[in-house]
Amino acid sequence: MRKRIGVLLAQLEENTQKRFMRAFMKEAYDYDYDICVFSMYQKYQETDLRNTGDSNIFSLIQYSLFDGLVIMIDTIQTPGFAPVLLQRVKDNFHGPVIVVDQENDFFDYILMDHYSPIVELTNHLIDVHGYKKIAFLGGKEGHPHSVQRLDGFLVAMHSHGLSIPEKWIYHGNYWYQGGHEFAAILLADRDNLPEAVVCANDYMAIGLASRLEEAGLRIPEDIAIVGYDSCMEGKTAPLPLTSADIPAPQCGKMAFCKLHSAITHTNLPEPDLDPEIIIGGSCGCKDFEPVIKKVNREHWKTDNSVVSYYSDFNHITEDMLCQTRYEDFFHTLALYSHQIRPFHNFWMCLNDNFLDPASFIGEDARRIGYSDTMNMVIKLGEKLPDQDPDCVDLNRSFDRKILLPELYEERSYPTTFVFNPMFFEDRCFGYVVFNQGPSLDMYEQTYRMWMRNVNQGIEAFYRQKALFTLIERIKADQVRDSQTGLYNYRGFHETLTALCKENLGQRKTLAILAFDLESLKEINEKYGRASGDCAIQAFALFLSHCARHSEVCGRLSSDEFLFGIISDDCDQRTEEIVSRIDTGIPYKNAFLEDQIVRAHHEMLETSLGEMPDLDFLINQTVNAVNLYKKRLLIEKNTFADFTEEDIIKCHEVEKILDQSLLTYNFQPIVSAQDGKIYGYEALMRYHGNVALTPLEILRFAASLERLYDIERYTFQGVFNTIDANEESFIGKKIFINSLPAHQLQDEDEQALFKRFTDHKGQIVVEYTEQSEFTDEALSKCKEAYSRLGVEIALDDYGSGYSNANNLLRYTPRYVKVDHMLISGISDNAQKRHFVKSIIDYAGKNDILVLAEGVETLEELRTVIDLGVDLIQGFYTGRPTPMPASSISEEIASQIRRSYSKRNQLKL
Repeated sequence: MRKRIGVLLAQLEENTQKRFMRAFMKEAYDYDYDICVFSMYQKYQETDLRNTGDSNIFSLIQYSLFDGLVIMIDTIQTPGFAPVLLQRVKDNFHGPVIVVDQENDFFDYILMDHYSPIVELTNHLIDVHGYKKIAFLGGKEGHPHSVQRLDGFLVAMHSHGLSIPEKWIYHGNYWYQGGHEFAAILLADRDNLPEAVVCANDYMAIGLASRLEEAGLRIPEDIAIVGYDSCMEGKTAPLPLTSADIPAPQCGKMAFCKLHSAITHTNLPEPDLDPEIIIGGSCGCKDFEPVIKKVNREHWKTDNSVVSYYSDFNHITEDMLCQTRYEDFFHTLALYSHQIRPFHNFWMCLNDNFLDPASFIGEDARRIGYSDTMNMVIKLGEKLPDQDPDCVDLNRSFDRKILLPELYEERSYPTTFVFNPMFFEDRCFGYVVFNQGPSLDMYEQTYRMWMRNVNQGIEAFYRQKALFTLIERIKADQVRDSQTGLYNYRGFHETLTALCKENLGQRKTLAILAFDLESLKEINEKYGRASGDCAIQAFALFLSHCARHSEVCGRLSSDEFLFGIISDDCDQRTEEIVSRIDTGIPYKNAFLEDQIVRAHHEMLETSLGEMPDLDFLINQTVNAVNLYKKRLLIEKNTFADFTEEDIIKCHEVEKILDQSLLTYNFQPIVSAQDGKIYGYEALMRYHGNVALTPLEILRFAASLERLYDIERYTFQGVFNTIDANEESFIGKKIFINSLPAHQLQDEDEQALFKRFTDHKGQIVVEYTEQSEFTDEALSKCKEAYSRLGVEIALDDYGSGYSNANNLLRYTPRYVKVDHMLISGISDNAQKRHFVKSIIDYAGKNDILVLAEGVETLEELRTVIDLGVDLIQGFYTGRPTPMPASSISEEIASQIRRSYSKRNQLKL
């Protein structure tokens, strides 16, 4: 096994590092060394998080695998990291180490010679061109490279007996900006300009030349300029810069010689370090060779024809984001590897949690170091991916301590493996390895840009996978009730839908049973909620044991359950289940006392000749149960003995009705499209010494048998307010609550009809189902209202007062969805299903749906998204004695945005 050297640096493809490494590699290959390069993509990143992600590659190094190390420490400019890295190497590696371009107390070091080239460049200006007034634009003050370059300039000037004004020496930042700043200083004393300027690098020289030229000065006629480090921009300037290459190759050779001598305890001759300057036109020389000698391409191929990374048709990002499977995603990356070819080998190795998106990129993602087991997901050679079926493998793993299995393969030639990090911000994905076989070539800037694109694609793909995983988990949670394990509404609906589809056309029927536990509230109050939970769980267990094939059970809410049956004889099957419930389901409460729980039920049956509307059928069944509960409550309240407080309130209601003391407030009803006020609901109010709610007034009026008076006073009071404030109600609907069982008669009816005529098309009568119309009375009322231009609204729909049959009987213009269904609807899938079924039915039958009791922004957005037509509630506007002319502009804007978003989603 040949010896192996590790090289630590940053931005390998940069000119200085590349030239250093080529010389180093040539010498190492001549002596049969393998090389492993560990490189950050950039010398430093602009944020602490990215610095952490990029520099993490150095934590991969397994020091026991190397015979010697070279550290180009000056290329690693992550703030505060260089001392940490040197200390880490000292603590973990006991072989020879050469540090490049920085003195240190731990290891042998060599410094690149930036002194001699600057001496030669300055001498050229003096000896060849005869300049004597020469300024110097240096680099960062105090940096070792800057000190060398300034010393070279000063020595050359002093050796010729030339002085330098203090203002003609300026410390820049090795970037164009330094040249801009020095130009401003020179131009401030335009009558005393230098003849020439020596710049510590080409970038500052370009910045200086551009600003001087903008000021009307000519290069080199008015001021000559020379640079240093010979970058491509300097070589291709309008007049190529006279410059000198950084002696990186000589330094690379010297670094190898020193390291090899330390490893083998032998001596190698040190390389020649004589600098050579590159003559351009910026110094005043006329006889120079241009860098760009032709404009023709060397090959017939173009970037677009081969779909290179720079092609107009490079769609790597789009193609990565289109994938949903891991294997397809990584195969896409493999296919796009042609953009970084040629290479001999390329490997992509990911941490061992790469198939778990939440841990791979989430809060607990790896930040420092790499997993003990790595996964070689992509392995590419010189064959193209479509010719290599094994290039992508999600199950190819190895021990991270060996870095890469291919390091240990027998080869007839030495080679270099370049390790780069895979990361996004500070999160570590793994690493990639690039290899060019026996060649001295390395990757170029395109590789760094391609890997940045890949890392961003991985982050986006894994975020998408994490979101999909979360959605699937939420879906799974949503079909089961956490307390009982039964299906919730969604699970019940989906499972029953599938069962119905399986049995269509087989002469079977569907029965839906809705159960409501009796006395659950009393159990909770007497024995505590834990005992109530015992009753719920016992009933749930009973239902689950009852369910057979083609049957499904679920829990709708705290005390409501559903049971679906598909059978030849649903009545008989229902009787079997219900007969067992009638005797009571035994259970032990939280105190281990024996108890029983009973339940009321309602059943709806339909044939399976075609697919039924399950939402509508379930809604009807549940409404029937709610109606039963409401009737029990009304009956209990009507015949219960009054308390002393009740007696006081009852007397107050009698006084109210005797003296006609009721007043009415008006609550806005707004359009779900634009938030404009569509109308108002008139709401009963009483302001007296005894506090009474509208429901209490109705209750005690009923006990006094004076609900007819409530009906009469309501219409009189509302119309009186309208007539007294006509301008406030122009063009608005007025919704007035009515008691169907207490319709006005005789003279009262005629007076009411007269007022309907006066306000034709403006009045909407709301019916609340405390008592029902007879069919005859309803038909008569509908006929009269149609003639008078009065519209009907069905109030409290879904509360139990109203049921699906009433939609057919009343044929209302409006359906007001009860506030109990609207409250918390944004967090309750069952409520959304019920309301959506109402909206869908109403839409097919020219009925407008009004959401009552909207109290939050979330409820507002949800009902608009479901498709309601009108909105009423405290969120959009509270009842006031005089009607509001408009609602808050902020809330109106929220309505418009929600409605617009809903329409966009529909498209």
